[in-house]
Amino acid sequence: KHETQQVVHGAGGITYHDGKFLVVGGLPDGVQENYLYEFDPEFKFVKKHSLNSGWTQLGIQTATFADGQWWFGCYGTPKILLVADESFEHVQRYEFDCSLGIVPIDEGRFLIASGTRTKEGHTGRLEIAVPDEKHGLVFQQDPKISFDQQDDRVLIRLGDVQIAEYVFRDENTLRSYFRHLCTPSGVQVTRTHPPEEGSELSDHATMHPGLWMAFGDISGHDFWRNKARVRNDGIVDELTSSDGRGSFTVKNTYDSDGETVCQEKSQIEIEPVEHGWLLRWTSTFTSDHEFAFGDQEEMGLGVRVATPLAVKKGGRIINSDGLVDEEQVWGKQADWCTYGGEIDGHNVSLTLMPHPDNFRRSWFHARDYGLLLANPFGRNAFTKGEPSRVIVKPSESLTLRFGVLVSEAQQSPDVASVYREYVAQ
Repeated sequence: KHETQQVVHGAGGITYHDGKFLVVGGLPDGVQENYLYEFDPEFKFVKKHSLNSGWTQLGIQTATFADGQWWFGCYGTPKILLVADESFEHVQRYEFDCSLGIVPIDEGRFLIASGTRTKEGHTGRLEIAVPDEKHGLVFQQDPKISFDQQDDRVLIRLGDVQIAEYVFRDENTLRSYFRHLCTPSGVQVTRTHPPEEGSELSDHATMHPGLWMAFGDISGHDFWRNKARVRNDGIVDELTSSDGRGSFTVKNTYDSDGETVCQEKSQIEIEPVEHGWLLRWTSTFTSDHEFAFGDQEEMGLGVRVATPLAVKKGGRIINSDGLVDEEQVWGKQADWCTYGGEIDGHNVSLTLMPHPDNFRRSWFHARDYGLLLANPFGRNAFTKGEPSRVIVKPSESLTLRFGVLVSEAQQSPDVASVYREYVAQ
């Protein structure tokens, strides 16, 4: 226990910076400044600082140092935020309530505490705030998913950042796909489509456009290698955004030389998650005649990651069982599989998560050059077991569900937690 007799009207808050404690406290009426009391690490009084702040009803109650400045929360009416330089000069004053707590959590972001007290009880709240030139700090609004439909594609944004394009008409890649998937900060995690010659790996240029669902064998027709066309029949439900999420539904016809092989109805749902965003892809296949999915490596949901993420360029593959890179991951079943690495100092990743409600657990077709594919059909292709032939009769349907997580975090994302939440919904 340390005495703080130097503090006028009682201590209210304390912070520690650059080897010194700073104690702040309340003030009596009529005082036109605030006082800050410096103590050394042994809590011996060093100096009293005066802050030319003008009158604040009950004085400073909270204090912190961040981004080269002091930030002080004053209790009373109105509640005031004071911002000063490191030497307590050049004070700026704002009406903002951080009088119960202000803590920096990373560059440019603060955790703000607030609460109320009534006869019925107490309530508390924590919110994130960011600096603002006009208001000092403003509470950070959760970014929302929005869409911009164009003639041949849908632009997808999270807040002000475009995070993907859904392309439904392309003369070279004969199926719908997502391209240029980005993290919330704008780091692109899929290869540019078309690939940029000289700066990117350019193999499979039309077959690996970004993120796609495709099949090398449906009733003998090849929709993976662009030998047959998947015709987009339009967006059948309006592009909707609510509660920060966005969704749309499309219909596709699988066509080969004028023959309709099957129809597909795909529901796409996108939502922000911690450190990234999650895409839920549900496709249901039907036809008025029998059709069958064959057994190949190239069957299912695939992604081609940005060239810097490829294992051969320094990236890494890891699955839910802890197996890593092509040699261990290829041909193994898993709950999920992540392809990730570093781009311009950002730790980013993309994860494929087959839903356990699918008719069979997925094997992963993983390549060190940047391909990752979740495939529930390739039993013989991956294990040399009995060839798989999944027949869908006219009165039946086949539904496939996948989750796709795009993440950017200082440390590896908690994919297992996101996966559990995905399969629970």
